Amino acid sequence: MENFRIPFDIQEEWNALVTEIRMHNRLYYEENLPLISDDAYDSLYRRLVYLEQRFPGLVTFDSPTQQVQTSLLQDGKARISHLFPLYSLDSVYSPEEIAQFIKRTSKALDGDLVRFVMEGKIDGLTLALQYKKGNLVSAATRGDGQMGENVTQHVRHIAHIPLEIDFKDMPEDLEIRGEVYIEKEDFESFNRDRRHRGELCFSNPRNAAAGALRHLDSVHVMHRGLKFAVHGVWPQLKASYGEAMECLRRLGFCMPLSYGFGTTADGLLECFEKVLSERETLKCEIDGLVYKIDSWSHHDRLGYRAKSPRFAIAHKFPAKSSITELQDIQIQVGRTGILTPVAILSPVLLGGVQVARASLHNEDEILKKDLRIGDRVRVQRAGDVIPQVCEVVYPRRSLDETNTDRRQFMFPRFCPVCQGPVVRLEEEAAHRCISGLKCSAQKIWALHHFVSKDAMDIEGLGLKNVHRLHKEGILNEVVDLFTLSQYKNHWMTLDGWGKKSVNGVLESIEYKRHNVPRGRFFYALSIPHVGKTTANILGKKFSPETLLAMPRDALHEILIQIQGFGYVLAQSITDFFHHNAAQIQNIMRYLTFEKNETVQVFLPFQGKHVVFTGKFHHAPRSRLINDAQHLGATVSTHLSKRTDYLVVGTDPGSKYLKAQALHIQTLTEEEWMELLAAF
Repeated sequence: MENFRIPFDIQEEWNALVTEIRMHNRLYYEENLPLISDDAYDSLYRRLVYLEQRFPGLVTFDSPTQQVQTSLLQDGKARISHLFPLYSLDSVYSPEEIAQFIKRTSKALDGDLVRFVMEGKIDGLTLALQYKKGNLVSAATRGDGQMGENVTQHVRHIAHIPLEIDFKDMPEDLEIRGEVYIEKEDFESFNRDRRHRGELCFSNPRNAAAGALRHLDSVHVMHRGLKFAVHGVWPQLKASYGEAMECLRRLGFCMPLSYGFGTTADGLLECFEKVLSERETLKCEIDGLVYKIDSWSHHDRLGYRAKSPRFAIAHKFPAKSSITELQDIQIQVGRTGILTPVAILSPVLLGGVQVARASLHNEDEILKKDLRIGDRVRVQRAGDVIPQVCEVVYPRRSLDETNTDRRQFMFPRFCPVCQGPVVRLEEEAAHRCISGLKCSAQKIWALHHFVSKDAMDIEGLGLKNVHRLHKEGILNEVVDLFTLSQYKNHWMTLDGWGKKSVNGVLESIEYKRHNVPRGRFFYALSIPHVGKTTANILGKKFSPETLLAMPRDALHEILIQIQGFGYVLAQSITDFFHHNAAQIQNIMRYLTFEKNETVQVFLPFQGKHVVFTGKFHHAPRSRLINDAQHLGATVSTHLSKRTDYLVVGTDPGSKYLKAQALHIQTLTEEEWMELLAAF
């Protein structure tokens, strides 16, 4: 019935997708001015395909899924008809999709052994060259797949395009398809010259190649180092695609990224991983591999869909960055009260993973990049792990500053969870809710941290179980741990729990609440900036009762005198005990502490060499260096074989590449902070 009953919201989404995809088709194919990345476009297109498969009644003859392209340019430039339509390739991203493609083609060919040609997918501009009796007579861009823009006047300035070919044993009319591209080195040199002349630089080699071809004056083509790589021919030559390409190579054409043949999914994937690992060393930009069935007869049997061939597919590399819309900025409150701004994005594939959220670090970064809701932004995965918003690519803000959706983002003065005061300490980039254990957002994380192995070490209470008990209303604050027995009967009825598991948790709590090491208790409290080493130092010098009883100013003065503590750490400890005194006293009612405790200070990074590079967002570089030295590390400004860690911020420069060459472990700023928090 879904074919006939299309929900209103589905119809609206389909309309919006069709409109946006048509716009991007026009910008990409006709104006050569893409607004979004290929991966962002693929996300839109795949969503449209999904909707039309689920609701076939949506499909119209002019849907982007039914046409190679939507319209021709209307600028009066000359057009050339292609001898045979130029189709687009379907894109896939996962091994599962490759396996499905092979299974599908094999089944359609009645189980015939299928051999695939593997080629690099050069990120350039498609060009169709027409030869008549061996003479080049025209060159045209892809256009709408049926007709393209005439750029014949430029081809004599593009390398690897012969103006004449041996006509013997060739069809009278022949069309050679391929990609016009600029090698990385030539592109960098070209942009460097533009900078020296005070001209705008091109964002990528494809745009530079497209801009040259669309220019009326061939002088713009002469100096850009354009090259042509062949990847298709019509009519079919010889018995197979591979034989045809070898024939064209002998005629003077170039195939720079041919990787041989494969017959299995494992073979194709092995080639893919190898090329991906070598990607940065290649002379030109590629965004994946193309797998084509070699046999022309298999091509003919499989045929074409409305937009793409059934005998070939593009296996895209995971995106290094992508462009998408910033839909919202939300604030998350962490375990120690840090307010972290999070970008809510239109979902986009990045590194093979769909990303809908990204870190914005702190207020300074938002203001520096002038991020506003509705902007199109570039997103990348820092260290291939954490998605981050890099820059605004296309502002979509209103000129009317009364439009609240487009105003400059203002960091909240009160916690969005508990409405408590938010402060920003000196030398810190982060804002912090100082309500501590009164803040419900901090409570969940504080509960989980309190029972963790390095804190109170309560067995059987992982994060999932803490969340479950909190949701049931059984565990709302840390102090509730010590009265859980009153809920025992209800607790045992919950999914995943039983008498044995509940008794195990209760016995662990009872055992661990006696003779508690003071350092372990201080660490369990989730005091901002206090890791295990600092907590042990604190436990060696103070009892909890002393810290609670001491006047605020006096405590701060004493703490600041401790070697390695400093102003920020002293202020953090003082504020925490001041704001959470009642909660700490309630917890202490159920605990007994070790007597005459002596703590041997453990320096976890003793003997380790650490280097920092790039710009850091959570704390100044000086603070990061102090923290590392406080834990025993030797901090250097230069990499060597003795370096154990390279901590990488944004814009890391050459040290990052050198670290990879030396096989030095690299950590993002967030990973480094997490590592520090464990001590």
